[in-house]
Amino acid sequence: MRLAGLLNCTDCKREHFNALRRHGNLTFFSAANASDVEAQWQAFTLSQAFELRLQLDLMGGEAGAEIAAIGIPPSFAASALSNALGRGRAEGIDLAAPGTYAGVVVFEAIDGDGSPLRFTRWFCQNIGMLEASLAILEQKEKATAVRVFLVNTARAAAFVRKRAEDLGLSEASDEI
Repeated sequence: MRLAGLLNCTDCKREHFNALRRHGNLTFFSAANASDVEAQWQAFTLSQAFELRLQLDLMGGEAGAEIAAIGIPPSFAASALSNALGRGRAEGIDLAAPGTYAGVVVFEAIDGDGSPLRFTRWFCQNIGMLEASLAILEQKEKATAVRVFLVNTARAAAFVRKRAEDLGLSEASDEI
C-alpha cells in the first residue's frame, strides 16, 4: 500500500508519521541497513500498518480527545514493540487472537550495592497469562514489577484490517 493507505489504515496524521520517521522512531525500516532508502518509503505492508497502529496506541495522546491518555515516548514505544512483537512472532503467538497484548514491564531489583536497579522485560501473549508471567519473572529475577505498558494487538489488527478492507486495498487479507 502507498503512504496514504498506511496513514488511513492507522489513523495517523502525515505530520506525525513524518516526525516519527525523521527521528527514527518507527518499528520498521532502518536507514542504516536499507539498500534503497527512498524506495522503502513508497510501499508498506499490512504488518507495518499494524505495528504503527500499536505504536500509536502505546504512545497515547489521542488527537482530538478531550482527555488525552499519555503513554510512553515514541523511541521507547518503537523499541518495546519491536522486541515484544519479535518475541511473540518467534513463539508463534497469533497477534490477531482476542485477548492478545504486547508491551513492556518495568521491574525493580536491588543490585549488589543495595541500590535499586530498574530493567525491562517484553510481554506478548494472552492477557490472562499476565499475572502468572509476572510472578515467574519476579521470582526468577528477584524483582518487583513497577509498571506495565500493554496494547491490545487483536484490536489493532482488526482496526487496520477493517480500514484496509474499506479502502479496497489488496493487502487487507495479508498476514499481520
